Amino acid sequence: MATRGKLAFTRLSLSEFKSIAIVGLMLQVFYVTFYILAIGSGMSPALVTLVLGLQPMLTPLMGKQPLDTIKTSLLVLGFIGLCIAILGAKSIESVSGIGIVFAVLTLISMTYGTIKQAHIHTNPAQAMLYQSMFSMPIFIVIALSTGWQITWSTGFIVSLLWMSIVVSVGALFLLLYMIKSENADSVSVLFYAVPLLAYLFNYILFGETLSLFSLCGMGIVAISIVLYRKRNARQVEVSESRA
Repeated sequence: MATRGKLAFTRLSLSEFKSIAIVGLMLQVFYVTFYILAIGSGMSPALVTLVLGLQPMLTPLMGKQPLDTIKTSLLVLGFIGLCIAILGAKSIESVSGIGIVFAVLTLISMTYGTIKQAHIHTNPAQAMLYQSMFSMPIFIVIALSTGWQITWSTGFIVSLLWMSIVVSVGALFLLLYMIKSENADSVSVLFYAVPLLAYLFNYILFGETLSLFSLCGMGIVAISIVLYRKRNARQVEVSESRA
């Protein structure tokens, strides 16, 4: 058995391996598949993002975590801010019934995977490695059965490297590490900021205009995230001091 430590690889029990496989199925297979299907159905990416914005509110409910009035209000405030930011960008163009179904399945996959991961004590690097090994054959089967064709270009290569290294490895490892270090609801509230960061990147890289309406929404989201995490941290400190 490897030496135990924050990044040590350890021998897993069958139940631990099953839990890791389930999380890999949720976060890497179902989440990605349903998200792509939702976008592919013609549904507006902004509307898919809005559905996924329900995750911070859904996580405590599915995880059966008690919320006081202040934390509940902050979650609602954050979602309102997200709605304002997206509507201010006027990026909701089309609605699809089947797209909404796929978006909801994407939401459930990410939420359940996040909650399940919070109960896994294996170090993030080991968990991510096994999850990737589990999900890779599934995607290979899907690719071979559906057929695919690549048109090589600079844009495609840059996108491939970004999605493979930054998103699939970097962002996923960061997510698993944060879930291991904090409560699931403290991590999930950060998902409010994902679409806002996308808008900021579009502004910086492509010069897209940010309306005053969107900026107000972003400010509301930022305030709600900071206050929620501060309150959560304070409650953890109080709980530990009483232990």
